[in-house]
Amino acid sequence: MKTICKRENCTGCGACVNACPKSCISLDALGGIGHVYPVIEELRCLECGVCKKVCPQNKLPNLIVPQKTYAAFSLDEKERKIASSGGLASYFTRKILENGGVVYGCSSNLKDRKICHIRCENKEQAQELRGSKYVQSSMEDCYQHCKTDLLEGKEVLFIGLPCQIAGLKSFLGKEQEHLTTVDLICHGVAPQKLLFEHLVDCKSEAGTNISFRSPSGYRLIVRKAEQTLLNVNSIDDLYYIGFLAGLYFRKSCYQCRYATKERIGDLTLGDFWGLGKEIPFDGDIKDGVSLLLVNTDKGGSLLARYREGLFFVERTLQEAQKENQNLVHPSPKHRNTEKFSLIYSKQGFKKAAKKCLKKEILKYKIVKISEKSGLVRTMVRLVRKAK
Repeated sequence: MKTICKRENCTGCGACVNACPKSCISLDALGGIGHVYPVIEELRCLECGVCKKVCPQNKLPNLIVPQKTYAAFSLDEKERKIASSGGLASYFTRKILENGGVVYGCSSNLKDRKICHIRCENKEQAQELRGSKYVQSSMEDCYQHCKTDLLEGKEVLFIGLPCQIAGLKSFLGKEQEHLTTVDLICHGVAPQKLLFEHLVDCKSEAGTNISFRSPSGYRLIVRKAEQTLLNVNSIDDLYYIGFLAGLYFRKSCYQCRYATKERIGDLTLGDFWGLGKEIPFDGDIKDGVSLLLVNTDKGGSLLARYREGLFFVERTLQEAQKENQNLVHPSPKHRNTEKFSLIYSKQGFKKAAKKCLKKEILKYKIVKISEKSGLVRTMVRLVRKAK
């Protein structure tokens, strides 16, 4: 079987699929736990080598040291509350659309049991982009549509994981005047197959929308129209626990070349973990604060154009790295990753996850008991004080 890059290096970015002149490449889950890899229809292949040429894993990445580091959030309270972190991705999306541009990002819609990147040209479509999606999105033909938009002179904002931004840039081949890219600080990607199997286990497979964050914290929420099918705390959800533990990421995630302070996008967004712990921060943190890295002049230009609707204050890159491990190194491989794959092939997700996450499940149980005990002690003190 023909290969485009080493299997262990493949990120599943989809550049090869979008670039193939004969459309004879698809991304498929070839056994295992569901991670997708390129498959070539060899009878239709022209042996042109375009797929290998555009594969970002076959070349050195053009990584950039950030020019500026900011703690930031949207001044629109509603936007900040319903979006991830400080709401910057939603804010920039809204501003680009208001000015006639186009935005690409990952949708929370579970249409056709697939989580995909989509093209948005109005605020109704952009509502699907809100929130974090802790699973690998399918790029489909977004790179091709993005190229068409750019050829037509449209302003494009493309939001994705660093490997997806690398795939887009390699597919386009040269710097694009009207394109601004935003890479997200990535913990690693899990296969969609595991998530949808988990939703079946939770009897929420009929959901049409998914979210991994809420105003109250990290929760897996699945809805169908106005009905909530699943709403569970991250430390009580088996899929979520496995994701946080790095149990079932791609092989490329454990050796990710983009898990560093040097970035691939014009801007970088993530949570500003540890903000204010060592260096005082006077801003409001209760509804989340974004870490914003301005990596290029183009990224700085976008921020300058839309700064009026934002709170942002300059911080140090060292502070940003302090509690954000994926600005320093890739997520470590879980001790039971291979064991999970073996058990999964015979017993499915639920049993494999339970057997491989025993320590994590016990840890979170202890945390819950400790929190509950602390609450009880606080209530007792208040009662005694009231007397």
